[in-house]
This record gives sequence, C-alpha cells and structure tokens, in this order.
Amino acid sequence: MREQVEGTSLWRRSGALRWTVRLLLIFVVFPATLWVTLDTINGRKVERKLQAIRDAGQPVTMSEAAPAPVPDDQNAAILYQQVIQVDLNNPHSNSNSLLEATGHSMLIESEFVGRGSKAAQARPVLGDPAVISIFVTLERASLRPDCVFPVGWEDGTSVAFPHRNPLHQAARWLCAKARLCVLDGDADEALRWIGVMFRMSGHMAQEPTYWAQRVAAEVQALASTELERTLSRTKPSVNATQGMLDCLGRLDVKERFNKALSGERAMVINTYGKLRRPGNGLGRMFGRFPEMKLLYCYQFRAFRPLYNADLNKYLTRMEQVVERSAQTPAPAGPKYEPPALPQRPLRFGFTLNQRQAVDMFDKSHNCLRGRDAAIMEIDIARVALALTLYNIEHGEYPATLEELQATLEWELPQ
Repeated sequence: MREQVEGTSLWRRSGALRWTVRLLLIFVVFPATLWVTLDTINGRKVERKLQAIRDAGQPVTMSEAAPAPVPDDQNAAILYQQVIQVDLNNPHSNSNSLLEATGHSMLIESEFVGRGSKAAQARPVLGDPAVISIFVTLERASLRPDCVFPVGWEDGTSVAFPHRNPLHQAARWLCAKARLCVLDGDADEALRWIGVMFRMSGHMAQEPTYWAQRVAAEVQALASTELERTLSRTKPSVNATQGMLDCLGRLDVKERFNKALSGERAMVINTYGKLRRPGNGLGRMFGRFPEMKLLYCYQFRAFRPLYNADLNKYLTRMEQVVERSAQTPAPAGPKYEPPALPQRPLRFGFTLNQRQAVDMFDKSHNCLRGRDAAIMEIDIARVALALTLYNIEHGEYPATLEELQATLEWELPQ
C-alpha cells in the first residue's frame, strides 16, 4: 500500500497544488495572455493607421505639421509683431501691444465695440496719429500672402501661441475704427478696415490647429457683423464694394480647415507619445483636468494595451471626421454627448474620476459645425455685396437671384 502511495504523482496526491495551478491559470495566465493579445492587436492597428497617414502625405508629428518658412518680405507676422510685440519664447508673459499701451483698451473694446456706447470719447482715440499708424501697419501686414510666426513647433505638446489673443485684440480695434467710419457715413473707409479684419482672419487660420480656426472664426464673425452694419446704413462705391468681394473670394475656409484637421491630429498623436514618457511635463494639464491623472499609467509598460486602445480609438474617430469633412456642409452626425465620468468612492473620502484621453483630446464634435458656419458667413456676405453692387449699378435690386447670377462671374452658393 505504501508503495502505491509513493508511486502516485504529486499532482494526484495534492489537491491544494491542483487548485493553485487552476487559480493561476484562471486569474494570471489567461488574463495576461488576453492582455498581451489585445496589446498586439491594437498596436498593429495603430501602426497601420499611422502608416496610412504618412502614405497620404499627412503629418504625424508637430514638426511635420509646422507651416513652411516664408521670406520676411512676404511674411505678415513680421509686421504684426511690430504691433502686438509678444515674447514668443515666453508664452506666459504679458503682451506689450502698442494698442494696449494706449491705456484705452477698456473704452474701445468694451464700451464702444461691446456696448456701442461712448462714441464721442472713442473718436479722439481712434483718430490719434499714433493709432492710425498702427492701423496702417496692420493693413500692410494683412496684404502680405503668408503669415508664419516663429513658434516652437518642434516642442510638440509644449508649443504655445501667445500671439493669438493680441491679434484678436487688434481686430476689435479695427472693428471700432470701421464702426466710427459708419457713424460718419464714410462707407468706403469702413470697408477698408473691415477688409483688413477679414484678411487677418485668413492669416490666423494658416496655423493648422483647431484653436487657430476658432480664433480666426471669431475675427471673421466680428468683421461680418460690421460689414452688415456698413451695408445697411451706408452706400459704398463700386470700387470699394468690388474690392471687398475680391477679398472674400480669396478666403478659403475649407482648405485652411483641412490643414487644421491634419495638424490637430499630429498634435494629439504627439501628446499621446509624450504621455508614455516619465516626467513628461504635462503636470499643468493634469492639474487642470484632475480626471486625467489616471493617464499617468501610460508611462508603465504593463498599461500599454490601454494606451494603444485609446490611441486607436482616437485615430478611428479622426478617420470619420476627415470623411465627413470632405462634404460641405458636413452631414449631420449623432448628437455629441460629453462622456459621463464614473465616480468611484474610495476610502478616506477620495473620489476617483476616470476619463479616457481620447474624450479629452477629441474636439471634432464642434469643429465641422464651426467650419460650416464660417463658410456660410462668407457666402452670405458675398451675396450681400453682390446685391449692393447690382443696386449701385442699376438703381434697384434684382427681382430674383437668377437675375443676379447672370451678372456674376462666380457661382452663387446653394
């Protein structure tokens, strides 16, 4: 009997061993195998999608997305910098804008442009020779074909664009100047400064990011409102009206936006890559969005499947956005609902909020709508100018849009 027991294997004799092995298989080996398999699958998907982007000639890094340098005599940024005077190497420093230095920003931007009041007080400020000189510099800059500020695109996620707010401020001052011209009944002078605003918006949109398109759209909306005010209250000359039509005809919102799609995607890909590196310098972002603190786990190799799954999801979303952006207007997609944050109470009164990086970085739910609104504003402005031109030349408005179309060399928008 003893010999039979000794001849029995340890596996048969030890129930504890059998259960230990089974538990290891169930709770360790199988999950680890699944984890590695998912990582491999998502990793291959990410590589295929990144390669497809490269094959299409699109950027996958911030350096590749950076606008190409242009000669100084063609670069509007050189002249804009003379006015806004920002320190591009220190994005957190205050602007030394020449307009801000006048000490009348509150009067012009808030009171006159914002509330439409205090025109009498704004008049001497806007007529000051020094301020007029600033406006002329902005006009000269707006007439240049390109605008490339020397920001540090090679810095990746850390790149900052401190010049955008001062440029937006300069556009509000130009708006004030145009409004004052309308009050004086000088329609041609008003259109002159409105044209500068539209061209500035085109320069702002040359930076391939969503935020640049948003700032450009805000300036464009400001110019469109002032153009409507001008055409409804004054009567411009044929030359001034035709000049504004030509200006708007050169604004290509869709082309700028498509470049912004590629640039924004490259910026987020860069951000994902930076999240994987220890000491990535994204502490400020995590401080602003506490629910993103769990993304620190991307730094550890064991959590790479989460990283690849998240990046794969983002690239898939962007494929859908690019497909929809090919149409103007973009087809209506499902209503976007911000993802709810699951709250998990833990010990010591701490609440854990979790959100995927893709839900924080994806801004595509509003970008197409903003693009289509900007295109619509330009289309409406062109039609209004064409009607104004027809009225000036014929003494009356056309009875139908078909009658207007017969006098134009460009197609009226649908």
